Amino acid sequence: MSLSRLRLIPLEDRCTPASFVGNIITLDDAGEVLTISTDTSGQYTLTSSVDVNDSTEPVVFTPTGPVSVVDSAGSASVLFTNSTAAYAHNFSVELNDGSQGVRFDGATAFGVNSLSVTVDRDIAVNPLAKVTTTSGAIDFVANLQPAARIGEFIGVDVQGQVTATGTGTVTINGRGGLLNIYGMFGVQVLGAGASIMSVDGKLTVTGQGGGGSGDANVGVHVAGGAKITAGIGGLTVTGTGGAGAGQGNYGVLVQNAGSGITSDGGNVTVNGTAGANGSKSYGVGVFVINGGKISTGTVGAVTVAGIGGGTGTSAYNSGVFVVGSGSTITSSGGAVSVAGTGGGGSVGGSSGVHVADGGRVTGEVGTTVTGIGGAGTGSHNFGVLIQLSDALITSGGNTAVSGTGGANTSSYGAGVFIFLGGQITTTGDSQVQVTGAGYGNTFSHGIVLLDSGSAITGTGTVNL
Repeated sequence: MSLSRLRLIPLEDRCTPASFVGNIITLDDAGEVLTISTDTSGQYTLTSSVDVNDSTEPVVFTPTGPVSVVDSAGSASVLFTNSTAAYAHNFSVELNDGSQGVRFDGATAFGVNSLSVTVDRDIAVNPLAKVTTTSGAIDFVANLQPAARIGEFIGVDVQGQVTATGTGTVTINGRGGLLNIYGMFGVQVLGAGASIMSVDGKLTVTGQGGGGSGDANVGVHVAGGAKITAGIGGLTVTGTGGAGAGQGNYGVLVQNAGSGITSDGGNVTVNGTAGANGSKSYGVGVFVINGGKISTGTVGAVTVAGIGGGTGTSAYNSGVFVVGSGSTITSSGGAVSVAGTGGGGSVGGSSGVHVADGGRVTGEVGTTVTGIGGAGTGSHNFGVLIQLSDALITSGGNTAVSGTGGANTSSYGAGVFIFLGGQITTTGDSQVQVTGAGYGNTFSHGIVLLDSGSAITGTGTVNL
């Protein structure tokens, strides 16, 4: 007779995987990635990097009401992949336990149902991805918990399309990561074909640049041919540059030909506040450059307001800056109003509103531009500065330009300064009104007009 030895058999490692009870899906394993899709059967397919309800295979379920995805473990994330039909219920994702955010690939449609995504990190709509509703609302909130998340990421990064094609509203709100590197944008729309769009519903985009000391922590960045665009619902874009000491912490930046913040039938409102910048420069509130546009179509007004940043020895902190051929703030059928306040900094060059080198501000039925020069002690803090050939403020209706030089300006503090071919004019039989108040020692008159080609003209009355 023989006796078997007693052996110790190690138990399998176990964790609590993703699970769903009713219509609530919980990510309860650290680092878990949940992939979601749907099809014409109305069923949802869930695939987890760990497992779902103790299954390592994709799990299919048919919800009976609104669906929620939540997390209870760190570093979880959600990926919406290509679906062949619209989701049949309202859908919400809320990840707030140190998550890795939410991604969209392929087509993700919700029809009349709403989509709400709130995360403590970032939301990315990848190139070629399409997130759509008809009358359902789309609501994205990224990194807006009280303590900003440390990390390298853009709050909401749209390189595909986010669209409400009917009466649905679109609300996007993001803050960039807290890290001392370049480009921690609050909200970015990047690349030809990339867009955030509504048709009949209101569109609202709000971005705050990351708080690190890197450069270009922009609140809202629209570039590479991308668009933020609305129909009759109109749109509001609000950007705040990062509070760190980096350069170029613009509030709102619209750059490159084809890029725009536009509306076809509704009003457009853009508000930008630059970050503090410390001793760095170019803290511009609203910056339109290299062919970028802020515009409306045949109906709707355009309202733009910018506040420059800058402290210490910084410079060039204009409130609103429109520069480069094709760069425009315009309306084809409504009035245009632009107001800017220059920022601080002891070097200067911080105008309230600066239009330069082919940049244009033009309204079909009226244009109003108001600028207040920066409060720093340097020079060249003009209220309104129009410089270089083809730089133009004009209207098919009345044109009114009012500028006040910076109160602490040492010199070159004119209220309205036009030189090197800049112009103020009208295209119809309307009135031109230009008023200015200057500060400082040299070229600090209310209105200064210099150099060949510079002009204040109109076919109607011109009042200075």
